[in-house]
Amino acid sequence: PLSLHDALPILAIIYFGYKIADKLSGIKAAKTIGFLLGLLWFMPMMSVRNLIEFSCIPPLMYATWLVVKNEGKDKLIPFLYVGLLLGLGFNIRFQTVTFIGGFGLAMLILKRWKESILIVFGFLIVTVIVQACTDMIVWKKPFMELTEYIRYNMENANTYGVQKWYNYLLLIAGIMVPPISLFIIFGYGYIIFKDWKKYLILFLPAFLFFVSHSSFPNKQERFILPAIPFIITLGYIGWMEFQNKSLFWQRNTKLLRGCWIFFWILNCIPLVVVSVSY
Repeated sequence: PLSLHDALPILAIIYFGYKIADKLSGIKAAKTIGFLLGLLWFMPMMSVRNLIEFSCIPPLMYATWLVVKNEGKDKLIPFLYVGLLLGLGFNIRFQTVTFIGGFGLAMLILKRWKESILIVFGFLIVTVIVQACTDMIVWKKPFMELTEYIRYNMENANTYGVQKWYNYLLLIAGIMVPPISLFIIFGYGYIIFKDWKKYLILFLPAFLFFVSHSSFPNKQERFILPAIPFIITLGYIGWMEFQNKSLFWQRNTKLLRGCWIFFWILNCIPLVVVSVSY
């Protein structure tokens, strides 16, 4: 049977995705995003697998929610927690450094200097405790695991899993199930042009993470998992903004409804199979 420990990752992802969407776009978008994050065919299966690419998502989403939640407020302490959470995400999955770099860059572009300092401080606290202290105890040398991990990945960048630069774009378009996946990808780009300041903290980290992984030769499918909940959340918000202003979709509501019916039918077929697979 599924234990609470097994269920926590997917529940946390649904919860924070819902809260972010509700804050930025309203309850209607939040409900659909909650269903997508919980019932997209591979999400329940991935949540109970021992994958660091999935385990790092909840702290990253929690950190994002804290920034969105405290937008326009004078509170600074929550941003220390943001740094701690980003540090936790990094120490679970080192490749999230590009996501965290995008996070910090977004804060600097938005000129949130004090908050940025607290985020860096919190990040360094967790990293030093987890990496430096632990490695000193085990290996008698600080940051041994991190440096060896970087060395191994650089030396084996072209050893296995080498794919074209657009591989992850095709992968996301496929596993998120068309045509809704195409709507979400479109919305992800559309919304940032509409109001880039409002959505920058949700866009830039996942975008830089996606670009960096697309640039790296080794492209195993699981590597891109941390970006998917952010793409779904912001992408659907963007799609809703576009859809509500599109004369075409206002005139073709039956076509839109048909797209969603087709999506859910197609999605539920592998969902039923993989959710009970060993």
